[in-house]
Amino acid sequence: MLRELNLVDRVLYCAVPDTKGDSALWYAYVREQCPSFDVAYTNDEFTRLCLEYGGVKVLNTPLFNKEVYSGTRIRELMAMGDKSWQSLVATGGVLPVLSRINAEDRVRRIMQK
Repeated sequence: MLRELNLVDRVLYCAVPDTKGDSALWYAYVREQCPSFDVAYTNDEFTRLCLEYGGVKVLNTPLFNKEVYSGTRIRELMAMGDKSWQSLVATGGVLPVLSRINAEDRVRRIMQK
């Protein structure tokens, strides 16, 4: 999707290890693994609190029709084998990737555990 929107050069992915809820350690990992930044975008309250504690300005990401375009709902549809989930993701960039990695089967196996 980033390629389609010509944003690949504007995004950097940083792998931050899971700390099992230790917020101080998580923030330290973020600062260690990611380049310097002043603003972060999230709707996750844990992430917000950790970053604000470290002095980072945190803004919400805009949500569009959350009841329909919900990751939780899409994963539930995938787990049930309901193919309608496919119409809820971007067909150009996202759907081919999800198909290539066999996401529906992976989600179904995770939800069974």
